[in-house]
Amino acid sequence: MFLELSNYWTLVWKLLKILESGIWENPSSSLITFGQPRVGDKSYARIHDQAISPNRKLRIVMDRDPVPNIPLWPAVHHSREIWMAKKIAVPFTPTTWYWKVCAKLDPSGCSKRWTLTPNLKDHDVASYEKRIMNPPNLYYDQKSKKYTKWANVLKETCEKYA
Repeated sequence: MFLELSNYWTLVWKLLKILESGIWENPSSSLITFGQPRVGDKSYARIHDQAISPNRKLRIVMDRDPVPNIPLWPAVHHSREIWMAKKIAVPFTPTTWYWKVCAKLDPSGCSKRWTLTPNLKDHDVASYEKRIMNPPNLYYDQKSKKYTKWANVLKETCEKYA
């Protein structure tokens, strides 16, 4: 069953008030999501990033998974995105996978670019599991700087968020 839009925003507003109240503050909290839909507006995203530091969150998105791009405006994502994507292959060459640490909210250079050509199979748990269990050898930061080790790109981008 889907929530009516007015009920959805009422729920988001109530969650926002809980976060603002400080009831749910814990500096050691961490959060990892896979294919998460947008859950609030920019105010919610800001408060969420105050409650849990962006350095302690991984919002992972598989290539052309459509779910992270819904609902549409005014909803946005909290924190930054880890986009598991593939380079467009030249015919008869193997597909090259990479992970990119994207800028905050909804950057157009990451999964948001595929809004018009989604692939529902990319929302499947098996797709996420396959890419995570077989990580690539190529990683990028939000400015498309190349890295060969995941730890290096993550450390570099965490320092920028500090």
